[in-house]
Amino acid sequence: MMIDARTYQLYPNRVADFLVDYPKLGLPVQQRHGARLQGYFMTISGTLNQAVHYWLYDGAGDREATRKAFSSDPDWANYVKTNPDRFYRQHTRFLVPTKFSTMGNGPLPKWERKGVYEERSYIIRDSVPGYAATFEKLALPVLKKIDDPMIGFFSVDTGEINQVVHIWRWQSLDARLAAHARLGADPDWAAYRKENGPRVLQQETRLMQPVDFSPMQ
Repeated sequence: MMIDARTYQLYPNRVADFLVDYPKLGLPVQQRHGARLQGYFMTISGTLNQAVHYWLYDGAGDREATRKAFSSDPDWANYVKTNPDRFYRQHTRFLVPTKFSTMGNGPLPKWERKGVYEERSYIIRDSVPGYAATFEKLALPVLKKIDDPMIGFFSVDTGEINQVVHIWRWQSLDARLAAHARLGADPDWAAYRKENGPRVLQQETRLMQPVDFSPMQ
């Protein structure tokens, strides 16, 4: 399994139109041809007006076949005509789920209320498998103490290598701050950071809110 993680940079004055037309004209065509949307979000920190969406595929061949199918649909061509002046940059990267990642390995929980999502990207000094193994062994038990808000943990298969991406769901921004405070005071978390901290060269994060048509809420 793999996740196609896509980011579209929208013009600020066209965000509202895009979010109205896409779920009516674009998304149904993609789903008609088997595209499996996992989540659709707008950024609320860092670079704003970014539409971030995650698509689940069995592999690169499944992705290619699915995208070819909906791209050949006349209804998709009609939808694309609405987009030239709505976004000006597109970025994609393929994410491979680790064995302990909920996202990408099975059905996701159903949430009744919208949460706040956080995508964290780390560049690792040495092998990603070693970093992930230490995370599974030392970090996951600590995260269970704060109701395990991490729903996805991936290696990156395109672009810059030696990256890990993890996705967290928080009930609110205040809940995120409270959880970070609890982790910071936990000696087991300190022990984990002692092991994996030196492996991290760079960290980036962005906070996102799900749009109304996102399966992940």
